[in-house]
Amino acid sequence: MQKHTEIYLNHFHLHQGEVIVSEISGTTNGINIHHLDSKKMGGSDTKDYIENLCAITITEHELCHRYKEYNEYVKKIHELFLTINPYSYPHLFLDNTIYKKYQKDLYQILKECGHYKKYSK
Repeated sequence: MQKHTEIYLNHFHLHQGEVIVSEISGTTNGINIHHLDSKKMGGSDTKDYIENLCAITITEHELCHRYKEYNEYVKKIHELFLTINPYSYPHLFLDNTIYKKYQKDLYQILKECGHYKKYSK
């Protein structure tokens, strides 16, 4: 297991193989642990801390690397995520009305980036 994945799991008291939910979409399929501030092609381990690590889908991960605006908004959602659920796993987070407002804003960014149809609900 990669170090940053272990840090994420340990922070939320999860074990390898447990269900991890995307902080963006709430899905459990194809989850990656993303560095919000990139390690720049295998860079330093100093980027491996919980405030810089978020669980997102493979597609959301690709969008973070493709669109700076998307990644910046994911950072804001992750900050909210940690505020609401600082040490426990976020099952209640996904039902939070504040989160839903941020999620709508994120879909607006996707629309501006030309990906709205693929992610609209």
